[in-house]
Amino acid sequence: MAEQTRRRSLYLGVDTGGTYTDAVLLNASNSSILRSGKALTTRYDLAIGLRNAMGSVISDLPDGYARAEIRMVSISTTLATNALVEGDGSRICSIFIGYEQSMVDKSMIRQKLPDARVFNIYGGHDGMAREITTLNEFELEKIVREQADAVDAFAVSAQFSVRNPSHELRAKELIGRICDKPVTCGHELTSALDAPRRALTTALNASLIPKIRGLILAVRQCMSDLGIEAPLMVVKGDGTVIAADVVQERPIETILSGPAASMIGAQALSGIDDFILSDMGGTTTDIGVLQGGRVKLSDEGAIVGDARTMVQAIDLRTFALGGDSLVDIDRDDRVQLGPRRAVPISQIGHSPGVLKELQIQLSHKDIIPFSGWFAVMQRAHVDAASIDPKKAEILERLKDKPCPLDHIIISHSHRRHLHDLCRSGHVSYSGFTPTDALHISGEFTEWSTEAAELGAAAILRWRRGIKNPASAQIERFCSEVGDAVQTSASMSLLDLAFQSPDVDDPLGIVLDRREHGEPFNSLVSRGVRQVGLACIDIKLKSPIVAVGAPVKAYYPEIGRRLGCETVMPDHFEVANAVGAVTGLIIQGCEILISRPDNGSYRVHLTDGPVELETWHQALEFAKQAASNLARNSAQRSGAATAKVEYSIDKIHLPGTSGDDGIIEAVIKAEAIGRPAPVSPRVGAENADSAHGLH
Repeated sequence: MAEQTRRRSLYLGVDTGGTYTDAVLLNASNSSILRSGKALTTRYDLAIGLRNAMGSVISDLPDGYARAEIRMVSISTTLATNALVEGDGSRICSIFIGYEQSMVDKSMIRQKLPDARVFNIYGGHDGMAREITTLNEFELEKIVREQADAVDAFAVSAQFSVRNPSHELRAKELIGRICDKPVTCGHELTSALDAPRRALTTALNASLIPKIRGLILAVRQCMSDLGIEAPLMVVKGDGTVIAADVVQERPIETILSGPAASMIGAQALSGIDDFILSDMGGTTTDIGVLQGGRVKLSDEGAIVGDARTMVQAIDLRTFALGGDSLVDIDRDDRVQLGPRRAVPISQIGHSPGVLKELQIQLSHKDIIPFSGWFAVMQRAHVDAASIDPKKAEILERLKDKPCPLDHIIISHSHRRHLHDLCRSGHVSYSGFTPTDALHISGEFTEWSTEAAELGAAAILRWRRGIKNPASAQIERFCSEVGDAVQTSASMSLLDLAFQSPDVDDPLGIVLDRREHGEPFNSLVSRGVRQVGLACIDIKLKSPIVAVGAPVKAYYPEIGRRLGCETVMPDHFEVANAVGAVTGLIIQGCEILISRPDNGSYRVHLTDGPVELETWHQALEFAKQAASNLARNSAQRSGAATAKVEYSIDKIHLPGTSGDDGIIEAVIKAEAIGRPAPVSPRVGAENADSAHGLH
């Protein structure tokens, strides 16, 4: 019976990508994947794509399994990343306490969050945790009462709050008395200095809280609709997982969640501890390095858009190359990919109107600009009467079916308005993509091959003036597209390899990120092995683990060009979803020990500083406090049990080496554990048997 219970522990992993939402059902006892599935991501309502993907893997369970045996659900998401990149955060009020105006300006909150209400009041502490000025509670209450109905969340950043958070805690308490809006405090997110960047991180986090709460609500509703009762976890940007209830207060930690899940999933599927990752999706490709089984984290904090946060996240690079990259031909007659994403023409080709329009473009006596390109409605505007009349006109034309771009772009202003609608997510472009080229080659045939062929002919007529392209010309064009994908990916992988240190060879050099190893990477990425009488032989030391739906078509050749092994493990197409259910819970804590002028040692805790007489007392007190904080945080994040590891960074007075010379130290504690799955429900087997699921 015990063996049967272990066999019945199932985990459901879900990843919401830019193009697809993936799902996997994993047997926890042996890590085998029982079911995997995909559904198109519905950006206008993520719940639809989530429900379709989750339903696809549990609608037909293997014999001997039941929905009640799903003990955990874990998701990775691009919601936070996309919201920050697209400037789609919620309305916030950002309250600075004790900042100089120059520091407020340096935070760049007004530039990154143009709609934010920003205020600066008296208060704050100095670097030794001493109060500079009493917190101006009267002004704070006035601001909160005036702004409570105008914003969705509050962000509070006090000067040196990481040394003494009392003013932030008091502000949070006062805001909570006046209204029920969520509040983010800077010391809750990081213990690092750099007040302006901490303030920006705090503000960005506050702007994401309503959105991530909406996502969690949507996932839980899907779980309820599908009859799943289990804990819900979310992947963070460092590849670890956290309970959904906790992440709702710290949503900024989910930036780069999808790429992080990709790395964890690639490791789990391949069983390799040293490799270069390439995760190619519909919209982007993520690349990174795994060495010694550990992911590399960004030293300076994750960058989203052009904003550097104080959030610890995996060190991955993302570039605009995917199966849905829009294909064009430049002035030098070379194939150009992206950076714009497009709905593949084969995907909208089921509509007779699309095929008819393509045929009209190909048979017209003149060459029509934008041939083969369409606009597609993604979601209606909530208040079409309030927007520019030309935007309303475009949306009306797209209400029933896709429309050729030459019917819409009849002036420069129409083109600008169409671009704005695409940026806001109401409209998408559609055109020829690498996915369409795979339809023509027969490597992917989910949608309309006829539309793909007509789309290729249309772009050849428009860009190269070939009026009636023959099959051989279309096939050659598709080969050019494939070569462009392989060249672009190879170039990026070489850049990454040139700039990644080898932990096993400290004498090796790395190139600066501004250097690109020219001309070698350009030649090698194109597959060139000889120039004149010179031979070129560059090989990657590590294998490439390639994951994501399109990689099978491109990466065998990429591996050949880069002279390395290419591994595409089983279930490579859903690696992100696998990573969502195989990550660990890791919660860290840092506690500072400083040395005031009176000769004692000051331990800076989250509820205020504590002074002790000796270094030994301060060290043991700080270690115990850090251990408790890290372990409690891990358990709140969903861990059953957690092992705690320590490290200590010391700063000595010049010319000293013993403990007496320590002027400052940071105690770092890290609690590591696995998510605690829900216990089997009493009577679940009988209940499922009655419904024919067992």
